[in-house]
Amino acid sequence: MTIEKTLLRLSSAWCLAFFLPAASAESQPLVSFSTAPVQVAFPVKNSILTFFDAWKDKKKHIEIHVLKPRKNEYDTAYIGTIEHNGSAPAIESVLLYNVDADQDEELLVLVRWDTLDPAKKKHDAVYKTYVFDHQPANNGKGLLRLVDVEAKIASAGKQAPKDADAIRGLLKKLGY
Repeated sequence: MTIEKTLLRLSSAWCLAFFLPAASAESQPLVSFSTAPVQVAFPVKNSILTFFDAWKDKKKHIEIHVLKPRKNEYDTAYIGTIEHNGSAPAIESVLLYNVDADQDEELLVLVRWDTLDPAKKKHDAVYKTYVFDHQPANNGKGLLRLVDVEAKIASAGKQAPKDADAIRGLLKKLGY
């Protein structure tokens, strides 16, 4: 098995992101996390964001976790899941940006799903930006998603942003 490692520059802190592919839809998860909801302020110095390929109903989705340092150990916190949407999701970009009234930055994850338009016989892609606050979600699973900000990003232009710079520019135009 190959593990891809990517260093992501998140604000003033470095974060190591691991992309762990699952072998197949029938395989068991490589790692399982079971922790209570945790408040996460981004960036967490020396934290590790993890993106796990996982399978549900034989469809690939991505689970996001953060490993936060604590002395000689790491606490794990589940952030959220990017669901299958006609095709398997792919993480395009990860950035931090403050989009609410507090002073903490939120985690923004740009996701791409590949599509095929049979009428045009053309491959295309659909993009969506997920915005995770640092507070636990109301259901106690993962972090709170700011769906109102996600909707503003999705409806602000003719096309959804396709990279981190486009997201930052759009958020500035929207007054964030």
